[in-house]
Amino acid sequence: MTDCIRLNENTWRIEDGGVRFFLFCGETRAALIDTGMQSPGARSLAEGLTPLPLVVVNTHADPDHISGNGAFGEAYMSPAEEENYRAHGGEGSIIPIREGDVIDLGGRALEVIDIPGHTPGSVALLDRKNRVLVSGDSVQSGNIFMFGQRRDMHKYIESMKHLLSFDGAYDEIYPMHGDFPVKPDLIPKLVGAAEAIVSGASEGEAKSVSGKEVFLHKFPFAGFLCDPPAPTLETARLLIGPIEESDKEDYFNNISHDKKVLETFICRYAETLEDFDFSGYVHRNGMFAIRLRDTKKLIGIILYFDEADGACEIGYGVGSGYWNRGYTTEAVARFLKYLMDEKGIHTVYASYFTGNDASLRVMEKCGMTFSRFSEKELTYLGVERDLTYYVIRK
Repeated sequence: MTDCIRLNENTWRIEDGGVRFFLFCGETRAALIDTGMQSPGARSLAEGLTPLPLVVVNTHADPDHISGNGAFGEAYMSPAEEENYRAHGGEGSIIPIREGDVIDLGGRALEVIDIPGHTPGSVALLDRKNRVLVSGDSVQSGNIFMFGQRRDMHKYIESMKHLLSFDGAYDEIYPMHGDFPVKPDLIPKLVGAAEAIVSGASEGEAKSVSGKEVFLHKFPFAGFLCDPPAPTLETARLLIGPIEESDKEDYFNNISHDKKVLETFICRYAETLEDFDFSGYVHRNGMFAIRLRDTKKLIGIILYFDEADGACEIGYGVGSGYWNRGYTTEAVARFLKYLMDEKGIHTVYASYFTGNDASLRVMEKCGMTFSRFSEKELTYLGVERDLTYYVIRK
C-alpha cells in the first residue's frame, strides 16, 4: 500500500513498501521520479495529486523502480540503462538523458548527473532551485545492492567522487531507500566505505538474498551487498584469482603495454607505467589474474561478463612472453570448470578475431565448438574486426 506524504506545495514523497518515489511539480508539468515497486497505478495516483501533465523520469531501471512505467508511453532515462530496463520488462520508448541535460518543468529544472555503478545508467537529479538532490539507490543509508550483473564498484566510486563536485548546490538528498532525507556528508563516507571494500580492508559477512549468497559490508552509516570474494583457482602450474594493487607493473608489462596482446585482446594501451590507471582492475568483479604458481607473478587475465539466464561470455589475454607454453589453455580449462561446476553457469561463449588461430586452438582444446561468425562486429585499433564465436554447454 502506498503512502503519499506532501513535503511542500509542489513536492510529494510516495512510500511503496521499502522503496519510495517522488512527484515534483513545476508550473507547466510534473515529473514522477521513478514509479515504485508495487505501484502499477502510479500514474493515476499522481493524477490525483496534480492536474499538470505528467512525465516519468527514472533514476535507474531495477524492477522496484519501474512498476508504474507501463501506464506511460515513454520515460526519461539514461540510454545506458536500456538493457537493464528491457531485462526487467520495461515498456514503452526511452527519451535519452545524459549528464548536463535539463528537464524543465516550468520554473523548476531537474539537472541530470550521470552516476553509473549501481547500474550502468544510474542518474541523479539536481533541483538547484529547491537545493535538493534525488539520488536513486546510489546514495542512501540502507543496504546498497552491488552484487550480480550490471554492478560496478569502481564506477560507483568514480560517480560518488563526481557528485562531490556538486557539493554546495544542495542541502538535502532524497534517496529511494533508507532514511529520508539524508545529508550531503554521507557521500564522502560512502566513497571511503566502497574503497575499503575494493581494497579488501572490509571483509564483510555472508548473507543470503533471494537464495543468492552475498556479502554484507555494514558500516555505521550504510551497507553494501556485494558478490562473494573471488576464489583462487589452482592448476598444476597456475593460480587464478583476484587482481591486487601489487600487480600493477606485471599487468602493465604483460597486458596493457604488450602490443602483441592488444592485437588479440581488447584492452586500452598504456604508454608508461606512471600514466597507467590501474585502479579499475583491482578486485574487479568477474576479472581474475592468471599467475605462475611458483612465483605468483601475473602473466595474464581472464574474465567473464554479460552473465544472464545461466549464460555468459569469457575473454582472456596472456603476455606474449608466455605464449606457446600451454598456459592459456590451462587457464581457460580451469576457468570453464569454475563457471560451469561451481557458479552454475550452463552456457559459456568466447570469441576471437579472424586470423587469431592460436585462440581458436585454445577454445577447441577446451571443448568449445563453433557457434557463429559475425562480420565487422566492431572497430578496434582503427580496424573493422570480424569475430568468430565458440560455445560450450553443460
